[in-house]
Formats: sequence, C-alpha cells, structure tokens
Amino acid sequence: MCHQWPFFYKKMIKFIFNTNKLFTATKIVLCLILSLPVWPCCAFSEELPAVGNITQKLQSTYEETKDLKANFIQEATLTSVKKTQREEGRVYFKNPKNMLWEYSNPKGKKLVINSKTAWLYLA
Repeated sequence: MCHQWPFFYKKMIKFIFNTNKLFTATKIVLCLILSLPVWPCCAFSEELPAVGNITQKLQSTYEETKDLKANFIQEATLTSVKKTQREEGRVYFKNPKNMLWEYSNPKGKKLVINSKTAWLYLA
C-alpha cells in the first residue's frame, strides 16, 4: 500500500503552494525535513501508519532539532508575465521557532522569523 504516499505528498505540496507566498520556501524546507522520520515507515510496512503516529513523529523530530543550517535555492514564477525569479542563500534554524534566511542572490536580502513576527530586510 506504499503507492498511496505520493498522493499524500501531492496534497501536502498543493496546500503549501496555495498558502501565503512569503513563507512558501520556509514551509517546503520544514515539511521536507520534518517528514524524514516518516519515510522509513513507508519502505518497511505494508499498511500506512496512523495519522496520529505520523504527527507525533513529526512533532518529536521538530522538538529534538536544535540547530539546522542549509543552502537553498528558491524559484518563483510569475505566470502572468512568464518570468521566473531565482533567489539563493543560506537558511539557519534554531529551536524554538527562530529562523534566518540570508540571501546571497540578491545580496543583502534577509528574512528573520521568530515565534511572533517576521521581518524582511531589503538592501
């Protein structure tokens, strides 16, 4: 029954892209990172795990993750003018609920997020 997992991820990706565009990249990175503990369940089982087990594993992985840094590439396409904008840089995640998106292209752009507020700095 593992073939049903792509459907779950398609729905998750559709939800991510249909919400607030400012945090789309943040949501994608976090969803991919937090879904890592779930992937082995699909590989070794015949039945899908219960939703409660999945959310519990995701929550515990999130709580156990103290620091994370990664390079990122973000592309946004404006379909009305058929133009794709590419941005890249480094993301830093520090638990609880702190993130810094430091862009190398465009230079000087920063996105700072804590549990209450998000700041976008443009140079």
